[in-house]
Amino acid sequence: MKIDRLLAIIILLINKEKMTAKELADNFEVSRRTIYRDVETLNKAGIPVVTTKGVDGGISILDNYKMDKNIFKIEELDTIIKALEGVSKVLPDSDLENTLEKLKGFNPDLEEKEETFIIDYSPWGNDEELTEKVNLIKNAIKNNFLIEFSYLSNKNQRTSRKLEPLTIILKGHSWYIYGYCRLRKDFRIFRVSRIRDLTINQEKFIRKKGTPQECLDSNNITDKVKLVLKVDKEYIERSYEYFPRGSFEILEDDSAIIKTEIWENEWLYEFLLGLGEYIEVIEPMRIRDIIKAKLEKTLKKYF
Repeated sequence: MKIDRLLAIIILLINKEKMTAKELADNFEVSRRTIYRDVETLNKAGIPVVTTKGVDGGISILDNYKMDKNIFKIEELDTIIKALEGVSKVLPDSDLENTLEKLKGFNPDLEEKEETFIIDYSPWGNDEELTEKVNLIKNAIKNNFLIEFSYLSNKNQRTSRKLEPLTIILKGHSWYIYGYCRLRKDFRIFRVSRIRDLTINQEKFIRKKGTPQECLDSNNITDKVKLVLKVDKEYIERSYEYFPRGSFEILEDDSAIIKTEIWENEWLYEFLLGLGEYIEVIEPMRIRDIIKAKLEKTLKKYF
């Protein structure tokens, strides 16, 4: 039984007052039986979650119940709130704001607690276009509306897509949308920053069963390459931001060799080019030649 799912169920029921077992099961990608077991666990913990049958039935917390403000330690509440605040900076949402206010009300001592850490998922600079697109997608998911857009692949190829949006994903520092692509007739993940001309189609769709994590994993099924780099000594400390320390071998001249495995795609070439004159690709020769060719094309623009 995952404690994070139990906590999320409590927050959802506080915020939405009532949800069906199917809605909760779909939200957490588990079976209805698992949800009913979760309800039983919460009841045993002293939280009166009730299930009612009928047309207007569902799962809810008793209206006259007030949660014990000491159910969470102040440190636990602070961690949850900081995580939610970090998300709210890139995805402003009234439901999320309501949840934050209710969580803050659990323990009044939070206002006097000094900030020991901050979580901030927002990019440097204000990307209003990205926020607008994420909110548009969120509304389409909520209403089961089809969305249409043109998509720019990592190979700079543009295609027109119709997508049944199912899940918004924040992975690393980037937002993605997971759904059923009618062009490919399969589940796909799209990076939101590469989406152009996004519009909501009023056509409704019936949600299909799919698992976002499987799609995320399949996106990484490209060939991994064994990469050998040489790093100038003045750039070694900075390189620790990008590569694990165990991959470094310090040489006699205080430069270093980095040996690592990494997914090979267009992003890798752009990343290596961005490291500039401080890092040299040693192996494989094929990638060294790709970087060299890209640099030569760049130089032609300046000479």
